[in-house]
Amino acid sequence: MVCSLVKLEYYQTPSNVVISLFEKNAEESKVSVNCESKRLKVTYGDRILLNTSLCGEVIPETVSYSVKPKKIEITLKKKDSNNWSELEDKYKDEMDAKKRIPTDKWGALKSMKTKLKQKMLMEF
Repeated sequence: MVCSLVKLEYYQTPSNVVISLFEKNAEESKVSVNCESKRLKVTYGDRILLNTSLCGEVIPETVSYSVKPKKIEITLKKKDSNNWSELEDKYKDEMDAKKRIPTDKWGALKSMKTKLKQKMLMEF
């Protein structure tokens, strides 16, 4: 999921996925790329540019990125040579969002109220 209004393009080869996030004049010291085998998060300062589940698995230790005048380019090494149908696993992101538990008491109460309403509607 692209969190800020940032244009995203990507392409893939049998061994890599290369992602371009179009952010003009980014300072390399403010860019952070965190990668897990099926998850990628890119921030610029306090802005989240990309935070998503990946469609396929990558090797996190090999992630590299470069900051250019008009974009941030991230290269991920695929775990296998399968072609990805898309970059993001939107189904996984949706399921993760549904599982999130609020950490504040008002969010928790609102969540409980919503679940109670759904349960009551199902009983009718």
